[in-house]
Amino acid sequence: MKLGNCAIFLDWSGPLHHGVPQKHIAQVEEWRNSGVEVDFVVVAPSKFEEAWHSTDCQIYKYRNKSLRIVARMRASIYIWRKKPQFIYRRYAICTIPELILIRLIPTFIELNTNNEFYYATRSRFLSALNRINKKLIFKYMTGAFAVTSEIARMYETETRKSINIATNPINITLNMNPKSFSPNRIPRAVFLGSAKFDWNGIHLLDSLKKAYPEIDITIVGMGAEPTSYEQIKEVDPDKLITFLQNFDFGISTLALNDVGLNEGAPLKVRSYLSAGLPIIARFSDSGIPAGSSYYFKLEFNELFEITNKSELRDFLILNKGRRVSPCEFPQLLIRNVEAKRLRQILLALNPEVNFSS
Repeated sequence: MKLGNCAIFLDWSGPLHHGVPQKHIAQVEEWRNSGVEVDFVVVAPSKFEEAWHSTDCQIYKYRNKSLRIVARMRASIYIWRKKPQFIYRRYAICTIPELILIRLIPTFIELNTNNEFYYATRSRFLSALNRINKKLIFKYMTGAFAVTSEIARMYETETRKSINIATNPINITLNMNPKSFSPNRIPRAVFLGSAKFDWNGIHLLDSLKKAYPEIDITIVGMGAEPTSYEQIKEVDPDKLITFLQNFDFGISTLALNDVGLNEGAPLKVRSYLSAGLPIIARFSDSGIPAGSSYYFKLEFNELFEITNKSELRDFLILNKGRRVSPCEFPQLLIRNVEAKRLRQILLALNPEVNFSS
């Protein structure tokens, strides 16, 4: 038994080269390669329309925020007319047509963050609306996929429904070869992410620099104010992986606790690993087993001082110039993550069939 046609729905207000749309573009390609007929339905600002046309999608554009809801309604009508076997989409506060779709067409929801915390920090109205929205979505949805086990437990406890776990995958597009670096040079680390998002924790880079002054840090995405670190506003997305290969280490999200989480699956980590970079992190990653040689967790005290400085120094010295091979993280490769996700969707749509054989 195989999956038939489906709709992957994405409402995204940012540029196409950001991590979230790139993740879903890769997902669409992988599903299509697996034999699933995918209708990729996108709601996006009209200023990004030309970029989206480079992908095989059905786009519903809007000129300003007030017309965004109209575009989402039009997209819902399109999906309804197509009558897909199922819908896959990210969690969001839904319009009424979207909620009707979730009730009438089997729908799988992707859970990426602590949505209660997110909407509560935006406004009381959105927080209240989210509580109503969540009840309706979880009542009518067919299934859900959380990117971390922590998020899955959070929603399972609240809704008493089983949540699948499918971490953010890696789409390898480039061979990873060691650079011919001088063995005596200082280690170089890169941080993807701006101070616009609190969870990036750019302020904690100072703690890393204090613990290991020899490290050179470059920020891609502007900080809140001028810093002593090199700052690059943006990198051509087509050249990102090649750019990252000029560094020794990638620095992960450092302040997930500021959004009520202690485990993540940052897309920046997937970019680093795509370039073969070992990771410096603060929190566990749902897709990386504890103790992995290429993943180092910083430990902080209440003054935000790094307490495992000796272990950090050993990690940096040992891994400077190293390239992590994809064979070290097979559980993150997109073909494996999406094959498992599709099997779970097939099982949810056909619970009476035994797929164990």
